[in-house]
Amino acid sequence: MATPGVVNQERRHRDGAQHLRPGSSECRRPAGEKLGSPVVLENDINLALLGELWHGCAQNLDNVAFLALGSGVGWDSM
Repeated sequence: MATPGVVNQERRHRDGAQHLRPGSSECRRPAGEKLGSPVVLENDINLALLGELWHGCAQNLDNVAFLALGSGVGWDSM
């Protein structure tokens, strides 16, 4: 499940993204129950890049730069 902000994988919680209400990352559990599968929370831009690597214009490339501009500019190392 994609979310803006920094995702703390140890705590399985989203930090930052002040424009979202606190606790809004708790939708993983109900979504997982509906889908019958575990749901992982990850940064939305990281997942956008993964989508490009798997099925988009970045397939079969060794080096890729992904710049997303919208609600803010962020940095995360994968």
